[in-house]
Amino acid sequence: MSDARTESGAEARIVETAPGRWRLSGNLGLDGVTALADQGRRLVAGVGQARDQLRDQAVSDAAEIRIDLAGVSHASSAAVALLLHWRQQVSAAGGRLQLQQVPDALARIAAFSNVDGLLGVGPVSQDDAGPMDGA
Repeated sequence: MSDARTESGAEARIVETAPGRWRLSGNLGLDGVTALADQGRRLVAGVGQARDQLRDQAVSDAAEIRIDLAGVSHASSAAVALLLHWRQQVSAAGGRLQLQQVPDALARIAAFSNVDGLLGVGPVSQDDAGPMDGA
């Protein structure tokens, strides 16, 4: 488990819940994201573990690392940059990063930045887009 206190006092943390499964939570503003950036090495280690499991099962798919974002209380463009950084690290290790339960604010920032496809975040329709609460 890793966590980081931000100036606002909200914790940003990532916790491994099972092999290859992670939960990201808290305030993903610049302070929290900066403290979590180095945690990509833990995700890459998870790729190795997942590949070993796939090899044991005689499956040739890429190792998948899943991150549940349901507990994210605030998202910023720094959070999008963090996820892109982790995606690159996991991909370089031969894995695939899958994001689950992505908060609407983060999805809108990713779409506005034109990286929603890279992150596997579905498009946000204009009808669904309310005020930006996470920018």
